[in-house]
Amino acid sequence: MMTFFKKPQNLLWEWLAAIPVVLVIYYIFDDIFIGLASAFFLIILHHYLVFFKKIQKSNEQMVTLKKLMEGIKELPIGLCICDTSGSILWKNNKIDDYFKSSSLQDKSNILKLFNQKDSKFLTDSVNSDRVMTLEIQTDQYVEYSIVDLPDSGYYLVYMRDISDRIYLENSRKIFFGNISHELRIPLTVLKGYIEILENERKQQKYEKSDLKPYKNMQTQVDRLLNMVNQLLTLTKIEGNPFFEDKKVVDMPDIIYSIYDEAQVRNSNKQKISLYLDDELMVKGHDQSLREVVSNLVYNAIEHNPKNSEIEIHWEKVQKDGQDYAMFSIKDNGTGISKEHINRLTERFYVVNSARNRGSNKNVGSGLGLAIVKNALKMHDSELIVESEKNKGSCFKFYLPAYQEVVN
Repeated sequence: MMTFFKKPQNLLWEWLAAIPVVLVIYYIFDDIFIGLASAFFLIILHHYLVFFKKIQKSNEQMVTLKKLMEGIKELPIGLCICDTSGSILWKNNKIDDYFKSSSLQDKSNILKLFNQKDSKFLTDSVNSDRVMTLEIQTDQYVEYSIVDLPDSGYYLVYMRDISDRIYLENSRKIFFGNISHELRIPLTVLKGYIEILENERKQQKYEKSDLKPYKNMQTQVDRLLNMVNQLLTLTKIEGNPFFEDKKVVDMPDIIYSIYDEAQVRNSNKQKISLYLDDELMVKGHDQSLREVVSNLVYNAIEHNPKNSEIEIHWEKVQKDGQDYAMFSIKDNGTGISKEHINRLTERFYVVNSARNRGSNKNVGSGLGLAIVKNALKMHDSELIVESEKNKGSCFKFYLPAYQEVVN
């Protein structure tokens, strides 16, 4: 029921304001009752006018809300609200399109679109930080996320068609894969002929400078072959962004073998120190993790000046109350400017600075850290870069430590 007079003090002020009206009516009609009745009528009329103004404003808001909901229903992204069992309370037209594409007649439960029967799927998806991908039909993909609406018992499901993006990504991977294979064969042949020509020249009387052209050609061919191999590795990793068959990886063995090889190839005479927990294992993909460590170690060697110090750490640390394995590689070299740090893992991005010039090495391909980024993404991890100009750099990542279950 509508209540006109919510606060006594408001009512008092209204009656005080009505006193002049009462006096005027009393003066005209010489009847105090008519004056009081007139004042009461005016107060009631005032409240009705305020009430109807609120109703009019509420109706305008309802019209605006209706228009907004109509606009949401026509959005090119899929939105729906469902309960914890997956039953749909509201959905927009795009969700209907996705049901139609999947040839599903029953559109009452969102779990049918995901080809799931257990509502636990919704709970697990809500708790996942990853934006997931669903194949609606052949060559039609959507990315989706599910959000818990606080204190309501409902979920908001968001879907966006990414078919064009997937197509372009796949086309790019195929292109790089094909061109890499096509380049690898002629480069390998060219490398062989250069070696033959160099050996023939050595069998004749020659000066040391006579071999310089062969050495330069060999260096450039090796560089191109290395780039081709990195492209093939990156294409392979990007083609399998997630995998199910995680195995126990002997990271200490991988790190030590790369460290041992790096010591032999260390032409810059840098001091490389290794601090290794030789019992610390993780679960993952051994070849991908070998690529990560190898690229980070050789990146540190190639991009730091002579006699610099490099430290490699593999140790157990506590993070968010859990045991993690942390790999880090630190140096006291020239460091990296802040404007470059966020772009280091982009494909073909190269920091053309004193960091490269001081190392007396050819500038890299810009693919090594892109490989690291994608390989770590396979393991739900990321590369963390800490660097300051003229104070060195630190590259590190975390993986959950493997705990052997003892029966």
